[in-house]
Amino acid sequence: MVRSTLGLLFLSAAAHAVPEGFTIREFVGTAQEPEIYPTAVSAAANGDVYISSDKNGSLGHIKGMGRILLARDTKGAGKADVMIEYTKVESPRGGHFVGGVLYLVHPPFLSKFQDKDGDGKADYDSERTLLVDGLGGGIEHPRGADHTTNGCRMGIDGWLYIAVGDFGAGLIRDNDGAIGLGDKKRVTLYGGGVMRVRPDGSELEIYTEMTRNICDVAISPTLDLFSRDNTNDGKGWNTRFHHFTSLANPGYPRLYKNFDDEIARPLADYGGGSGTGGLYLSEPGFPKGWGDTLFTCDWTTGTIHNHPLKPFEATFVAQQQTFHKVPRATDIDVDGNSRLYIADWRAGGFSYLGKGKQQGMIQQVVVDGVKPNQYVDVTKASDADLVILLASDSAVQRLEASRRIIDLKKTGLAESVLAVAASAQAHLHHRVAAVFTYKQLLGAGSTDGLVGLTKDAAVREFALRALADRTTETKGVPVQPFLDGLKDPNPRVRLQATIGLQRLGAKETAGAIAAAAATWPADEGKLEEGAHYRLPHTAIHALEHLGNAKPLVEAAKDPAQRYIALRSLQLIHTADSVDGLIELTKTGDDALRAGAIGALARLYHVEKPWNYKDWWSTRPDDRGPYFIPAEWEATPRIKAAIEAAYAKLPAALRMATLELLAKNRIAITELKLEGVDPIRLAMATQTLRPADLALLVDASLQASRKWEERLDCYKAVLKVEGDAGLEPRVKVLAGWSKDAQAPAAATQAISDFIYEAERGNQVNKLRSMANKAEDAASTILWKALLNVLGSPLTKDQHKKAVRDHVDKNPRDIGFFHAIADLGLTGFDKQLEEGMKGDNVIQINAAKAALAAGKLAAASKGKKIAQLDAKVVANAVLKGRGNVKAGQKLFTQQGCVACHAVDLAAEQKGPYLGAAGAKFPREYLVDSILDPNKVVAQGFQTVVFQMKDDSEQMGFVTGEADGVVTLRNIAGQVSKIKRSDVRNERHLPQSMMPAGLAAGLTVEELTSLIEYLGTLKAIGG
Repeated sequence: MVRSTLGLLFLSAAAHAVPEGFTIREFVGTAQEPEIYPTAVSAAANGDVYISSDKNGSLGHIKGMGRILLARDTKGAGKADVMIEYTKVESPRGGHFVGGVLYLVHPPFLSKFQDKDGDGKADYDSERTLLVDGLGGGIEHPRGADHTTNGCRMGIDGWLYIAVGDFGAGLIRDNDGAIGLGDKKRVTLYGGGVMRVRPDGSELEIYTEMTRNICDVAISPTLDLFSRDNTNDGKGWNTRFHHFTSLANPGYPRLYKNFDDEIARPLADYGGGSGTGGLYLSEPGFPKGWGDTLFTCDWTTGTIHNHPLKPFEATFVAQQQTFHKVPRATDIDVDGNSRLYIADWRAGGFSYLGKGKQQGMIQQVVVDGVKPNQYVDVTKASDADLVILLASDSAVQRLEASRRIIDLKKTGLAESVLAVAASAQAHLHHRVAAVFTYKQLLGAGSTDGLVGLTKDAAVREFALRALADRTTETKGVPVQPFLDGLKDPNPRVRLQATIGLQRLGAKETAGAIAAAAATWPADEGKLEEGAHYRLPHTAIHALEHLGNAKPLVEAAKDPAQRYIALRSLQLIHTADSVDGLIELTKTGDDALRAGAIGALARLYHVEKPWNYKDWWSTRPDDRGPYFIPAEWEATPRIKAAIEAAYAKLPAALRMATLELLAKNRIAITELKLEGVDPIRLAMATQTLRPADLALLVDASLQASRKWEERLDCYKAVLKVEGDAGLEPRVKVLAGWSKDAQAPAAATQAISDFIYEAERGNQVNKLRSMANKAEDAASTILWKALLNVLGSPLTKDQHKKAVRDHVDKNPRDIGFFHAIADLGLTGFDKQLEEGMKGDNVIQINAAKAALAAGKLAAASKGKKIAQLDAKVVANAVLKGRGNVKAGQKLFTQQGCVACHAVDLAAEQKGPYLGAAGAKFPREYLVDSILDPNKVVAQGFQTVVFQMKDDSEQMGFVTGEADGVVTLRNIAGQVSKIKRSDVRNERHLPQSMMPAGLAAGLTVEELTSLIEYLGTLKAIGG
């Protein structure tokens, strides 16, 4: 057994490089608490630190492993000298301590904990109040508290913003949405996003929907929300950096792949990684340029980043810099005395390591030479002082003062608070704090004062936001300030005006919104890198929620408003929307007719209602625009309208329209469309006839076609499974192999065929084909056969079948070419036979294969199986290998059976195309030598108990249309119907077999690691 190299992390000093002016020190280490397991950290204003500690990690299921640790530095030494178990709680995932209350997410719950008797503890039964139920899954879920709901943070508006992972929010037991206990309101969030709720558990609502697995939200003093998202392991959703605004839809998984133009675009795509905590620092007591800084954490890359932001339109352009390197950064927070706290999951995995094994650290970051802020205890402040503290330069102090005023219902201070909000001399952050304190203090009674503030350009956006902030308090709020705001020169005001009209339910303003939005810039073609428009996206979703289709149908007739109108109509599933669009298809304007068909294509389906049970997995169906499309009452009318309108389209618009119909997952073969290309029909059909297959093969080989089309035709050929699909596939791939200009995607397709584990079941068929094939096809077939023979994943009977064929001394040219290309040894007898006779081509091919084998054999050393595991690990960590040799080994060792390194390739097991950017060398070595030590999230072994009492075991690589794609220990793929599954359970073991590297030399393993280290493509 190899000693985990991750354990070496504890040997490094606590101090790491931080920017000049900062000092970092160990606040809580394993000396005070050996088993920290810090999922998150929340710093109270006074410097008490609340550590969410979960020994289960993300995948464990053991009860009683979660708790909140309270760490106190009573001596001011920068190190906790008092450790208290504040409360026991399952799956703590972080929260926010404010106003004497710890608001904590412990899925599926959001609760508030209060130490009412001053003993430093909050009893779970008597000092906890449940606020929300149904926020993802906890240890009761088969995956544990993984991809579930994570942190929460309170904004100055008093909302608790909750980071919901892609488990979503809903209650299986009720077959209904998550429930806010304050008013029993139900809300369903199918997937990731941001939800928010009032501190008493009322008014639960969705703020942003369709993210992946966010762990935290950072909130600025101006109520901008930010989060660093997680990758989906090779399917194109990378570490995205989001700016969340109300109604924003980042598009995971339904839109980001095929409807990218419809999403709220991220500020940046950072490639591989795993976003965790975040903090918007707005505090005095920091070096110049650092007091107003956005931080995010990345667990995989072990980095805490800072992000300079430049305002653009209603959003930002962001940069990324490295603030601090931490082995496993999970969270960051700040107290009211200018001290940062960092949670580090160092030396940990995805579950409990075992009793006595040290794990975790909390670090404190302070500043030298700058006077820190001195937090003022608001419980001891006078009324006058509370108002003064609202204008503190410390966001922590402002929030505490605001909560104190609101919690004590000090309505007598309302005029003083409004005066701060109206003060032109006050800093904007102070004025914003006052605006929302005033709103929360008076509720609906704040309307007149807030309307007055809308006349002040400096705080207009915040006054509008406050006016519409609580949908339970909008009675009597005038619409006119919002209509005026649609034309404001400040794009942030226009954003809040648009959102506000939607929250007011002002359906009559739909036409005005569409007209205004038509004047806002939308073309991003000439923008600087990282710049995106948010306003058009927000207007479309505001109009969707208002649902007033008739004025939008009229707006679509105006070319200037058409884009906004049609994009909105396609989201409104009502008779008015459908009937209006059908009428537009009858117009004489071809562009309008095509646009209306496109909108109807989206309305053809609705999202099938979620059953609150089935989850969409680590790599969900991302075809979109619905996760599971379902027909509805208007579908027959829409189908007839599309058929009639398509016939009237000019030829120039037909192909684009056909592609749009297919993209919306409408079965083109079921539509009666005039003059449709037979190849397009063949690509769209699910069951290929021989004539269809012949068309597709021919098209795949036509040099006159664009490679994109040829590749699409080949993908359609893949619908023919098993032996029946072998000959057409090989015919195409052989043709491509002879084309020196073939793109990387074509080469990848050839490689995928050769190394598919299914080849082991097809040995005799492959040999029969090779016997009759021309040289290029024969070479591909023999490469597949020789891979079956040499792969450590292959079953013995399949190896024997290939060996039997090889022992007959094949004389196929492809046999010799395959040996030469792969650099194989051990075929001397066959090669000697091949050099006999008078066939010069055959003789030369055999000679070339022999020479290649001798070259490969010259570099061989002792096998890993013959050496001590520790010696191997140390040698590989210190050594440097040959990248090209490592790349070849990656395929020869069967790695490609379960791992892709190209985003364009079929995604199987954990994506490795960004391995060098994501993982340290130690992690990669551990993963190969001891696979069970570092099982990748989302790829645990799953056992499906079928209804016929059989079992299927493997890891899930995809699920679509009710069919689960499962890959077993040999890399072979099977498909099972979800409806045939009785139950499923998750095992802690990896599906990657131990001993895969046993037949390699140390030099070969070093080269393999070297190759993986070079894979730093964006993604995964």
